[in-house]
Amino acid sequence: MPVQIAVPPSGSIPQRTLYSPPKPKIPDCTSDSEREFANMKLALDNLLGPYPKLTEKSKYHVLLEHLKLPEAQMIGQSCQHHPYLYSAAMHALQLQYQSEIAAILQSPDIKPNDSHSFQRFAL
Repeated sequence: MPVQIAVPPSGSIPQRTLYSPPKPKIPDCTSDSEREFANMKLALDNLLGPYPKLTEKSKYHVLLEHLKLPEAQMIGQSCQHHPYLYSAAMHALQLQYQSEIAAILQSPDIKPNDSHSFQRFAL
């Protein structure tokens, strides 16, 4: 005797969803913004950090792919002959972008009811 399988009506079978984690992206450095550089650096640290066997050369290649601003590219490429080229390039770029932080810290005091200046400082 053949086995009969009762199939529930369409729509009553719960759809199985497979969880797939988000695919993180490394943002490009396209402007002379400390915030944009910080976001790129954070992504590089988070995505490349778990792979301790990655060489400096491999990490450097990934870094250069995301430097779209000509000035940042020039800083990155100036380190291509350094024995620790990725670390040297990141250090040089950090020095460049920390000057923006210094400029913010040396900016005039925020006056009462100046929400725009306060918001810029907070960011």
